[in-house]
Amino acid sequence: MKIQSENTFSFYQLKETHFKDVQYLMKKVFNKSVSINHLKNKYADYINVGFISTIAYDEQKPIGFYGAISQEFIHHGKKIIAAHACDSYTLKEYQGRGVHYNLAKLSYDIMKTKQIQFIYAFHSENTYHSTKKLGWTEREEMARFHIPTGAFPLAKVYKKLNLQKQFLHKVDKMLKPYVKSGFEYKSTHSHQAFTSGFLEYKNSIYPHHLIEIDGCVFYLKVDAIMQVGFFTFDTPKNLGVALHKLKEIARELGINELLFQVSENSEMYNGLKKFIVPKPSWKIGYLTFEEINLTPFEFTFVNLDTF
Repeated sequence: MKIQSENTFSFYQLKETHFKDVQYLMKKVFNKSVSINHLKNKYADYINVGFISTIAYDEQKPIGFYGAISQEFIHHGKKIIAAHACDSYTLKEYQGRGVHYNLAKLSYDIMKTKQIQFIYAFHSENTYHSTKKLGWTEREEMARFHIPTGAFPLAKVYKKLNLQKQFLHKVDKMLKPYVKSGFEYKSTHSHQAFTSGFLEYKNSIYPHHLIEIDGCVFYLKVDAIMQVGFFTFDTPKNLGVALHKLKEIARELGINELLFQVSENSEMYNGLKKFIVPKPSWKIGYLTFEEINLTPFEFTFVNLDTF
C-alpha cells in the first residue's frame, strides 16, 4: 500500500526491504544503533496479519517512520486484534510538514483492512500532543510500584561494563528452580492473550523468565533492575510471601529495585497496593476503529514494546 502527498513525499506500508532504512532513521534521529535483526524481531508478525507500520520517503531518501505492533487480546472470552503504537520519528528537517500525520493515517487504514479494533500507546509528552490531532482519547494513567531491595546495584555495574551476558547467566542459574513452562492467565478484565506464541515473540527481542513462587506466577525481564511484566496470585497473603521471596532473589543477584507497571483497573493493582504505595506513570491513549468499550481492558508492563 502506498500514498503520495502534496509535498511529493511517498508513504509505504512497511516491508522486509525497508528495515535498513528504519535502522538509518533511528541512527539519524536518536543517534541509536540497532541491528536489523532486532528490528525484524520487534516488528515480527507473530499473529499473521501482516505489517501495520509505515515509512515515508522524499524520493529515495527515508524521512520518517510510524511503528506499530499487532497484538491479540481476550475480550468477552474471544480473541480480538489490537495495535500497540510504539515508535514514531521524522528527520528534523522534515518535521512540521505532515510526515507523521500521513504515516499514522496510512497505518490506520491498513489496520482497518485487517479488522484491528483499536490502537493504543503509553504516552510520552510528545506523543500525547501529536495524537490529539489524530482524534485519540485518554483513559486512566498506568501506576508504577517500586520495591527497593537494599542491594548494592551490581546489576547496573554489569550493564555499564557491557557484561550483561555474564550477568544473565547468573540470573538463569538463580531462577532455574522457579521456572515455569506454561500457565493459564485468568482475569475478569479484557487483557493481552498470553499465548506461547506471544511469549516466544517477546523472548526473540529480550530474554525473559516465567517463574512461579508460592503459587504466584511472575513474568520477568531482568536488566539493570528487575521488571515484572505481569503476575498472578490467589490471595494477598500468597502475594506478600512471593513478593518477599522475589525481593530476596533480586538482592542476591545485586539488583536494587523491582518495578511493576499496571493499569488501575487490574487485579494486579489491587494486590500490589496492599503492600506498596503506587506512583503515577504513563497516560494510556487509544483510538478505536470499531464500536468497542475499552473500560474493561487492563494493561500492564508486558504490553510495552521495550519490555
